[in-house]
Amino acid sequence: MNSFKKVPFQPLKVDLSKCNDVVCQNVLTLNDGEIKCGSIHFVQAFVIKVISPLMSPTGKDQLHPLQTFLCANCGFPLGMMPQKKGEKEDESKRDNKNSI
Repeated sequence: MNSFKKVPFQPLKVDLSKCNDVVCQNVLTLNDGEIKCGSIHFVQAFVIKVISPLMSPTGKDQLHPLQTFLCANCGFPLGMMPQKKGEKEDESKRDNKNSI
């Protein structure tokens, strides 16, 4: 016997004017110093991952797109932490990006 009742779908009633905007946190280096980008506009983009034949259910390479958002002003990916000045990208990650 199932005791769960079906509840009709009710859309969320949220006043978006009272919600905070997502702001780009990238730090831009200019001739006279550094400033935070601060843009609230983002565009959709895709990162495409290659699934190796060893992990693929078909036994062949597969491409898997992952949706992400980039700042419309500076192109910085949403959700990434800006690199601090003098901080270098991990070499293994950089080499991995350029393979394919």
